[in-house]
Amino acid sequence: MKKYLLIRLLFICSTVLTWCINNINLTISNSTWNLATGNNLNYNNSPYYVSHDFYNMSSSWSLHILNNYKTIQQTEEYSCGCAALLSILNYYWIDWYDEMDICKHIWTSELTGSSPDWIISFINKIWLNNFHHAAEDYFFSSPEDFEDYLIVKLDSWFVTLVDWLDYGWHWQAIIWLDTMWTDDIYDDVLIMADSLDDTDHNQDWYYITPFARFFYMREEASFTETKYKQPFITIFPK
Repeated sequence: MKKYLLIRLLFICSTVLTWCINNINLTISNSTWNLATGNNLNYNNSPYYVSHDFYNMSSSWSLHILNNYKTIQQTEEYSCGCAALLSILNYYWIDWYDEMDICKHIWTSELTGSSPDWIISFINKIWLNNFHHAAEDYFFSSPEDFEDYLIVKLDSWFVTLVDWLDYGWHWQAIIWLDTMWTDDIYDDVLIMADSLDDTDHNQDWYYITPFARFFYMREEASFTETKYKQPFITIFPK
């Protein structure tokens, strides 16, 4: 009888352990890695973040998205602008550059990263158009103005490249805006193509951020050569 109870107990423990491994698995996978630490940061079934198939999603009433947008992982800590721009070029079928090619063309610094001015200069030389703001004054007077701008551009299949105070200063591409079908901007959501993407337990190179918080962090870090306010470059085919 004791032997039977022991076997039953071991079976129950084994079942519970298997369930925990499959459903609350905090073992980091080996598919991707963190640029700064060298660690892998993907978690299966994260208890804090839900994964989505952003690549295959489509626009709806409140959702404005560039579907089938392929994201790219940066290979150097300073190359976020190069990787973000490369993902945009690839989206428009310009695929003969690599990340380091872009870094050379836009004179990326290992200390301060990529300047909006050099990015704009490079875009003007290739088969793309752009509308941009790279100055020390504000372009959008309110979050609503910026949101209206993004909706028009996303619905036209235009990508907007932005530099903001994430990680001090960081380039990302805006590929998604969801207004949640309300008039209140504080429930609105942005999805960015993020070449770093190391904090949401799923390194798919998509990054979710609250729209309103993003808007009020739209400037470059104080240690960059020029502290631009609300820098952006909207890129589209000629």
